[in-house]
Amino acid sequence: MADVVFLLGAGFNCSVVDPSREVTPPLARNFFQVLLGSRRYRDSLDVFRGRLFVDVLLEEIERYWKLDLDALKSTAFDIEECLTLFESQLADGLPPDRELRLRRAGYALRNLLLTYLGDLSYSGSTPTARRFGSDVLESSADVLTFNYDTLAEEAIASASGIGPKVQPKQAGAAAPWDSEIPDEDLDASHLSWKPALASSFSFDEIDLPIAGVPRQVAGERYYAHTNNTLYERTRVLKLHGSINWLRYSSLRVIPPEIEGRPQALPPPGLVLEGHANYWLGAPPTRNGWRMESVVLPPQLYKQYGEHPFPLVWTEALRTLSECRSLIVVGYSFPPTDFRTKRLFLEAFSNHTLSQLVVVNPDTSVTGVVRRLTRYDGPAVSCDNLTSLYGLPPSWFPLTRRAPDDPPS
Repeated sequence: MADVVFLLGAGFNCSVVDPSREVTPPLARNFFQVLLGSRRYRDSLDVFRGRLFVDVLLEEIERYWKLDLDALKSTAFDIEECLTLFESQLADGLPPDRELRLRRAGYALRNLLLTYLGDLSYSGSTPTARRFGSDVLESSADVLTFNYDTLAEEAIASASGIGPKVQPKQAGAAAPWDSEIPDEDLDASHLSWKPALASSFSFDEIDLPIAGVPRQVAGERYYAHTNNTLYERTRVLKLHGSINWLRYSSLRVIPPEIEGRPQALPPPGLVLEGHANYWLGAPPTRNGWRMESVVLPPQLYKQYGEHPFPLVWTEALRTLSECRSLIVVGYSFPPTDFRTKRLFLEAFSNHTLSQLVVVNPDTSVTGVVRRLTRYDGPAVSCDNLTSLYGLPPSWFPLTRRAPDDPPS
């Protein structure tokens, strides 16, 4: 277990994403403002309408909150409240046509969110992101995060440097991309820190973390390598799941039926994909199957019993129960996340912290963390991670263009 623990919320992304990027990190209450403020997403709205049930979602929002598309561009709107309403109505039982409509609206909102968060990948290459990654590695810290995106993992992996074996030795120019990688080369990784070892559980299928075309490897083979043992520290425990944790659905993208043969069943287990692509709202595909994201939707009623969440939360409790230094970044302990407050109350029932750092523009959050951890010593507080580290927000002296400005 780790002596140092970082706890990350959505505000973490606001500190590590380069402000010159056109895609900016959203929060639960400003998702539509951020989404519709992006010229790319505004221009693609008709494409989303063709792939998702966006118009059904907008009609339901206008029905209950009296906000049309123009109002959503400038008005704060809580997507967690929206999804919670849909789920609570579905739980009461509805006529089939009404049930179908609400399920379509919820599907549209979830996929819009996952698509947008997927676009944040590889946008955290900033001085702050590098410093965060270095801090995690140098202190052998565990990271607990509620974020679905992969910015924290990318920052840690980047800071870890180039790995000792960046490519399988037998994957040279003469080897076809779909050739099987020998067992002895399954420890290949472009960067030293490996996400597949940092989640506290094993995946059933993995994209080998090397540059180039993704190479799919069975988890049984991958973890059998002596250099691929699960980390005991420097882990990223994703308490609400991840956009690149996937399961095979029962839907085929390419029909595999051959006359006289039974239809194949989807492969079982959990997949760690190198980069999950939600292209214009469409879910990822793999080996001819449509994939489903393993995430707990941002709503009041979350189902924590499905694998791998019991394992992740158990490890989160263990590491919090032993940590001495806690750094809370961009998380405000909302009332709807009582499961998190329970985690803290249980973890700190028998021990206290030696150091507390709270990074949040809301100064009241420090008091919340003090109460949950029973910590009464001095605490460091700061508005954002960039200010805490005293670093510039970007490697380059860039300012972000206004959405409607022409490209330079």
